[in-house]
Amino acid sequence: MTRTADRLGSGTDPLAVAPAPRRPWLARLNVGHIVMVLAGLLAFLLVLVVLRERGETVQIAVAAQQIDAGTQLQRTDIRYASFTDVDEQLLQTFVSAEAVETAIAEGWIAARTIGAGAALTSSDFRLEAAGSGLRAMSLPVASAHAVNGAIVAGDRIDIIAVDRGIAQYVAVDVEVIAVSATSGSSRSGFALTVAVDDLTSLRLAAAINSASIEVVRSTGASPADADATYPAPGTDEAPDGG
Repeated sequence: MTRTADRLGSGTDPLAVAPAPRRPWLARLNVGHIVMVLAGLLAFLLVLVVLRERGETVQIAVAAQQIDAGTQLQRTDIRYASFTDVDEQLLQTFVSAEAVETAIAEGWIAARTIGAGAALTSSDFRLEAAGSGLRAMSLPVASAHAVNGAIVAGDRIDIIAVDRGIAQYVAVDVEVIAVSATSGSSRSGFALTVAVDDLTSLRLAAAINSASIEVVRSTGASPADADATYPAPGTDEAPDGG
């Protein structure tokens, strides 16, 4: 009887199961929880990056004054304006501050008249034709008559016209500024773009249309005698040593 009274008076049941201790919250996280947390953090960082890029300020070159068509770009023609929220594809068409030095060094020429305050785009300009005030001219020629096509941009060439059995120089020490293959032409295998002055361009045009053209690669060679002909005037064969 005494034992029964003691057990009931204590207010506890010795037969009841004690509750399990609570684990820390970190211990309750599984791999799935961790992945979700990391994904959420990554998404948050990406949003921050996008918002920052959308608000980025860029410097774009604009015309400080009217730039007339055909004039070479000068530093005094340019000022800079700040723009934000510019479409990425549209931004690539504008002339950036970083491209200005290149444009001036390469001698960009205005292809149209640009009003003061207008943003400059790459399509507004073209490179100078040939440099040093020369003109660029295309010279179609069969590769068999041009060192079998072994001519590259930067080479120097001499151009010979053969008319009624007489060969003479049309131009000597001419710079090649581009080489391109031609198609659909039985007359020429490729075309040379050369830098010439106004008189030489006329002589070349006449030779192309009335005579046979031979191109000699003269890179590194001594200058040819521009007045030499073959046969020499008054003779039927080459001069001595020819």
